[in-house]
Amino acid sequence: MRTTLVDMADHIGGGDAPASPLSPCPAVVRRGLPGAAIALTLLCSPAAHGQTTESGGTATNTALIYSVNRTPESPFETSRAVQVITQDQIWRRNARTLPEVLFEEAGVFVQQTNYGGGSPIIRGQMGKQILILVDGVRVNNATYRFGPSQYLSTIDLAVVDRIEVVRGVGSVLGGDAFGGSINIITKKGPSPGDERPFGALFSSRYSTADRAVTGHAEAFGRSEKLRYLAGITYRDSDDVRGGDGRGTQRATGYGEQAGNLSLEYFLSPERTLSVAYLALEQQDVPRTDRIVDGTNKVFDFDPQRLQLLTASYQDLTDRTWSDVLRLTTTWNHQDEGRREIRSNRLTTERQFIDRQTVGSINLEVGAFVGGHQLIYGADYSAEDIESRRRDVRLDTGVVTRQRGNYTDGASYDALGVYLQDRFHLAERLTVALGARYNRFSADGSETSSVGQLDLDSSFDDVSGSASLLFAATPNLHLVASARRGFRAPNLEDLSVFDERVEGTEVPNTRLEPEHTVAYEIGAKYQNARLSGSLYYHRSTLTDLLVRSAGVFNGLPFFDRNGNGRRDPSEPLVLQKQNVGEATIDGIELDFRFGLSTDWVLFGNATETQGDDDLLDVPLSRIPPRFGTLGLRWTSSAAKRSPWAELVGSFAEAQRRLAPADRTDTRIGPGGTDGFAVLHLRGGLSFGERLRVTMAVENLTDEDYKYHSSGVFRPGRQLVLGLELKR
Repeated sequence: MRTTLVDMADHIGGGDAPASPLSPCPAVVRRGLPGAAIALTLLCSPAAHGQTTESGGTATNTALIYSVNRTPESPFETSRAVQVITQDQIWRRNARTLPEVLFEEAGVFVQQTNYGGGSPIIRGQMGKQILILVDGVRVNNATYRFGPSQYLSTIDLAVVDRIEVVRGVGSVLGGDAFGGSINIITKKGPSPGDERPFGALFSSRYSTADRAVTGHAEAFGRSEKLRYLAGITYRDSDDVRGGDGRGTQRATGYGEQAGNLSLEYFLSPERTLSVAYLALEQQDVPRTDRIVDGTNKVFDFDPQRLQLLTASYQDLTDRTWSDVLRLTTTWNHQDEGRREIRSNRLTTERQFIDRQTVGSINLEVGAFVGGHQLIYGADYSAEDIESRRRDVRLDTGVVTRQRGNYTDGASYDALGVYLQDRFHLAERLTVALGARYNRFSADGSETSSVGQLDLDSSFDDVSGSASLLFAATPNLHLVASARRGFRAPNLEDLSVFDERVEGTEVPNTRLEPEHTVAYEIGAKYQNARLSGSLYYHRSTLTDLLVRSAGVFNGLPFFDRNGNGRRDPSEPLVLQKQNVGEATIDGIELDFRFGLSTDWVLFGNATETQGDDDLLDVPLSRIPPRFGTLGLRWTSSAAKRSPWAELVGSFAEAQRRLAPADRTDTRIGPGGTDGFAVLHLRGGLSFGERLRVTMAVENLTDEDYKYHSSGVFRPGRQLVLGLELKR
């Protein structure tokens, strides 16, 4: 029975498996057995272990996804637009960072302000509108920024077992996920079926364009009641060389270290206790678009740090009101340091440090009641922030303490309760209904350069969803959903003080939540050779927070000399205000086709359009049309399991720009050029102990970057990867 618990833990606590006509044991699942027995049914299929089958004439990705209905299920059985990036796919791509793994996924566009970062854009949304989770635990905090954010890079790729991406508005996981959710599932210790109860692993990666070196070592083991895994990672990247004669891009290199620990103790056949810790720190990560005379860096992130500690208890005891009970507590600490030099004379360095500490608790229950699969629970989080700034004169060393980016000592609490019901309305029709109530409270006060500020405010609202899945045939599913979400102003919205090129942004405590209503329809197809999906989505957004002209001390500018009129050196005042309305729609296509026993053709394409409905202009930073097409060969007979793939990625030029895009130095008045690049990858496995990969990326040495990015992608380069198990 402990095998069941381990399998459940591999899927973030698991729960009740959905009815699946493609499952080897669907009848057992439909009868609604208790959680432990249901988990056992998952073992009937290799899908329970997240395998991806792309040989033998099939192109079906059988990995399970947890992030839709909080239970492991086949992506084909969900009504949502989802993808699961398995460990094998991560290994094949041999990416440098976690955001770079997402480059070739349908519906996911990755913006890079700096080479150490990566901000996913999903359905036209980015930053704080994308929910990032680790093992189902929320990583987003109350100071996530207004635009593209680089926080996904603070999760070590070496600890990732698989990545689950859900496109579109969330409900149970969080209604503030306007664009989508990314759930990173981390590695655990050996399962009972593993032939190596104790062992170690070493992996490394080297790329030539940036001379980037990554080394990762981990040890793992298990006993009758305990399994564990611990690892460390080192990464160093020099300045990166661009394509087609661009040369080396200054201010792109940086360093990084990470560590992780996972412990799982099986108290009984039905109960398990888990503790996990991960940490990553980046040092000296420059903003590539902010340098002086091509040499002097004027904006560095140092440090960029994430620490996440999670403890959870899971109980599969059969009760009248519960089949699965899960209690999770977390400690989430994030540091963001910044060094900025605002003057071209390089006279003063501004040193910012923002620290956020979040404690949270979640109680969740899964149960079968009649023919209904229920998930219900409650969560609470409390966050405290420190925000400080020091101005250091570079010529004299004199230090002046100033107000930081946000209100120092402010707090932000969130309380949520939720319920989701999944049931069969008819033999072929599955319905999922969900609702979540959230209340957010901000507190803090200050008397500083922004005047007297009192953050005492609260926001509450309900997000909800309704989804339909119609099994038209065993191979074709038609899906539709409607979702309502809201995002309450966070501490960054309420208390930010930021000196920008276009003006100085000051706090606004009179904000209200943003709202969205989203619809999507789609079709999913899956047989022995072909699988894929096609989705159309449309979202209307209201009460959007927009950085607009504001007032400070009764004036629309900072009257620094007190003469009552604006002088050339006095900036305009900006504030976030609920004045935005927008519409975003788009189409997402992905497919895999088994050409033969050894060959698979795969690809995807995404098109998104966003419009500001009030100003009748395009929305900012909407990606152009983009996609991927690849051909993979995997030997089903050779002893060393060789494989090779040719992958092409493209993006069209983006000339449809918002007014703010034209003044953004990362975009410019002319927009971003399109590109088409090719990557050739291959690898060998020497038994189960050693595997290697080699890739030639950007074969034609294209000079390109992703729209709104501040750094160009590497030119032609050789990428090597090695993994050794003992």
